[in-house]
Amino acid sequence: MTRKGISRRQFIESSVAGVAVTGMKELRASNADTGVDKSGREGARPELRVSKSLNTGWRFKRQGSPGAGIEPEFVGAERPNYNDSAWETVVVPHAWDATPDNPFCSSDHFRGLGWYRREIEVPVGWRGRRVWIEFKAVFQVADVYMNGHHLGRHVGGFTGFGFDMTDQLKFGGENQLAVLVNDVLDPNIAPSNETNVPGYGGIYRSVSLVALHSLHVQRNGTWVTAEQSGGTTLARIRTWVLNQGSHAQNFNLQSVILDAEGREVVRLDTKEEVGANAVKEIEQTMAITGPRLWSPDDPHLYELASTVSLDGEIADRYLTPFGVRFMGHDAASGFTLNGVPIVLRGVDRRQDYGFLGDAVPDAIGVKDVQIMKDMGVNFVRTSHYPQDPAVLDACDRLGILVWEEVPNIKIHMYHAPLDEEANIYATRFPRGLMRNIKHQLKEMVERDRNHPSIVIWGFADDLSSYQYPQDFVELSDYTHTLDPARWTAGRCPHVTDIIDATTIDDLVQAHKEHPEKKFIWNEWGSFHCERGREGPALIRKGRSAVFADSETAIACEGYLMQWNALPWLGTAKWCMFDTGEVNGTATRTLWEPLDGNITLRWPFNDYFGVADMWRLPKEAYYLFQGEWAEKPMVHIVGHWTWPEDEGRSRKVRIYSNCDTVELFLNGKSLGMRGPATQEQVWKNFRTLVDQYSETEELRGQFTQERLPGSHLKHPPFVWDEVTYRPGTLLALGKKGNTTIRHQIRTAGPAKGIVLKPDRTSLVADGADVIFVEADVVDSAGTIVPTAQNWIAFSATGPGRLLGGTTEIDAITGIAAINVQSTGEPGELIIKASSPALESASLRVSAVR
Repeated sequence: MTRKGISRRQFIESSVAGVAVTGMKELRASNADTGVDKSGREGARPELRVSKSLNTGWRFKRQGSPGAGIEPEFVGAERPNYNDSAWETVVVPHAWDATPDNPFCSSDHFRGLGWYRREIEVPVGWRGRRVWIEFKAVFQVADVYMNGHHLGRHVGGFTGFGFDMTDQLKFGGENQLAVLVNDVLDPNIAPSNETNVPGYGGIYRSVSLVALHSLHVQRNGTWVTAEQSGGTTLARIRTWVLNQGSHAQNFNLQSVILDAEGREVVRLDTKEEVGANAVKEIEQTMAITGPRLWSPDDPHLYELASTVSLDGEIADRYLTPFGVRFMGHDAASGFTLNGVPIVLRGVDRRQDYGFLGDAVPDAIGVKDVQIMKDMGVNFVRTSHYPQDPAVLDACDRLGILVWEEVPNIKIHMYHAPLDEEANIYATRFPRGLMRNIKHQLKEMVERDRNHPSIVIWGFADDLSSYQYPQDFVELSDYTHTLDPARWTAGRCPHVTDIIDATTIDDLVQAHKEHPEKKFIWNEWGSFHCERGREGPALIRKGRSAVFADSETAIACEGYLMQWNALPWLGTAKWCMFDTGEVNGTATRTLWEPLDGNITLRWPFNDYFGVADMWRLPKEAYYLFQGEWAEKPMVHIVGHWTWPEDEGRSRKVRIYSNCDTVELFLNGKSLGMRGPATQEQVWKNFRTLVDQYSETEELRGQFTQERLPGSHLKHPPFVWDEVTYRPGTLLALGKKGNTTIRHQIRTAGPAKGIVLKPDRTSLVADGADVIFVEADVVDSAGTIVPTAQNWIAFSATGPGRLLGGTTEIDAITGIAAINVQSTGEPGELIIKASSPALESASLRVSAVR
């Protein structure tokens, strides 16, 4: 039965009368009920589910030495009467390896035990309900205690978990929550060693307290899949209802599908019985007439509202967003979505962030997705682990397909052969590790199976030389038992649904042999580059280079040309943002510059991103934006402050998806022209390759000869000889009747600081974050690209600076900071200062 034209408000209001209800997703509280008293006072009508954030008020102390043994000082730290008054007060998300000295942790960072404690007051009005503690993630083993009682242990650092603590609570009084976190390396827990991906110990995602009826939809307790049968689209719904009561219950499950505007599409009621302390799985099938299909261009979401009722009274409601989409593959054209060919334009994303480690608030993760979408990305790999649900929610809303994977990362001890002549081979995964990988796969799939954005499950990274491919067959088969519809992938022997080879040559050959297979070129384009740095590349003997920002973009041009010739090939470039590396790209060995004793700013960074650790774009970002995004854009590469070059010729390079670009210097036109030819682009790329042929980045991932059909969709616009004069360089791009502009100016001496927030207000919820860029500018407000001033930040009012430091040094004239709401409304004042520079201040409103 369907009821067209009913609005979301009407639907919610009708729930109060017991006619129909919307739901709520896992821990999200609903305000639909009238007469709700959120304080939970006795006698008030309770909400069906109540969720309370527990992110503040934590006390924390790390043990003195690495290792898994409990030190004498911490014996009894789980008990209510333990004295933690001298411990540090922290807010979660929290990572104990985040330091003020470096944006990312070092190779010798602490791996051991840390303790968190917090008092919780549980309202008397919650008596008779079940009260759960819910963690979005803790790295990597968590033992949770309530009033000294051990609630349970969770193993694995990237997926959520929860424990019922009702029987240990004092309702109306204070209760002591304690969490022992262990991030000691364990060969039976993935990631089982630490190569290039740091593990940040701690409660690094949000924590919530949840109160609900004893009969309810369990955690991750719905699964919606869509299938086509003739001309009909069927929604198959599976719901798991948990009865925590001591008696069997007869109940009604009502499932209602709503469209994006909240209008009811279809509903179905099913009566069932569940035993005492048992779970009941219910299957329902409903037809969706003329569904609006989800895609990156139209990310339409439906919602499943699941309502559990006892004797006509509503016990629980639960909302599940989902989308209807059909992923496929064609041997000739490659990937298809909803029957239409789609080119997967992708990147890899790591979640770590400068000075935060992995303790990244939801607002920052969501902004990351928007930055990717603005660049034209429609596909992302969550390298190398399940990421925050808020990130996946944003991919659903904004339209980005996802390859999500568990953290079976580059385990060198399992590569083989180590010494072929001596017949020494690396070891095989122990069965304990295999069991843990499966455990993490199961938790990942059950948590995220309703996301329409997710199309691939992965379980291996950089394990192509592993000598026991049957282990990956086992993992692939197991993943298909969890979710038969989605594909499997891994950087491993070719036994998964997706083949991920290292080089273009390998991919082309494999496609010739098996054109029916699915291929993704992953982790290509690993070019080290510090944002805004020009000049000679820094060369490390026989291996790597840190290129100039503009050179990195040229290198990416050549790779993109090759990829564009292969429509059957999806791609995920390494990497979207600069990340941390425990081995320290900048300090693994001495960097040897081509001239001068140049060193990189931050050790333990991988400068592979198309944007830096603050998410500020590098030059390659604009190349990809011009190639992949539809919105007209124009960008002049680099800056225009070259005092030593006055009167000399300089090359000007412009990225744009416009038809023509006209360039002006100090108001004088230097001509209008079209983009460079494909031959010119390839020649520039090959010149760069020949210049740095000894580096691994430009040695093997591309074909030495240009592939037939290789091209850029929007080649750069190039002026080879522009006589440098200080002043203003202006580019006007024209696309049809649209004209857009980008202007850069010569900078004078640094004079002051300008603060640029990404918003002028933030939500006073204790979670929202505002990003503030601090530019070192001259008297005319132009960023000084040579400035490296240390900038001191402060915040007063209802906000706190995020990260382990309040002093940030400007990189090519720009520093940045994130400021988070403390939960109270009011005016927040952010200040930035530096010796010899005029300081700056900014007022931001925190609003309910």
